[in-house]
Amino acid sequence: MSLFSRIRDYFQPAPAPQQEPERYAPAPFSPDDEYFDKLEGAPSASGISVTPENAAGITAFWRAVQIVGGVIASMPFEVYEVTDDSAQRRRTHPISVLLRRGPNSRLTKFDFFQTMILHLLTFGNFYGVVYRNGITGSVERIEILPPQEVKVEENSR
Repeated sequence: MSLFSRIRDYFQPAPAPQQEPERYAPAPFSPDDEYFDKLEGAPSASGISVTPENAAGITAFWRAVQIVGGVIASMPFEVYEVTDDSAQRRRTHPISVLLRRGPNSRLTKFDFFQTMILHLLTFGNFYGVVYRNGITGSVERIEILPPQEVKVEENSR
């Protein structure tokens, strides 16, 4: 399937909702970020405040995130070594090999990048755990962490 076919298919009308929009429960959205705590939501033309929590329950919001994530995930990914005067593609680089075959046994390259973009667009961050070989130090797999469950702490050194 070509890129243009995927984009065209994304813009096909979604099925009509079975219930009125007011009856939808918002999707869980609880980042531990002070930025979102300070947001009170901007009033819309209907008079309802728009917040990250209730935006997450809107079908159009999720569809837009899905379109962006799918398009970016379907793009080719290459690893390059940059020198002073050129850039060389490195297809045998361990990260290139890892991402071509899939970052772990449960995810394809497409699923990994689509999830990464989904987390970046909805939560503002992507977190993954890199597992390395204890002897060689090479990357063996990457596991995705749910951003809403990650607490970032500053290391005071």
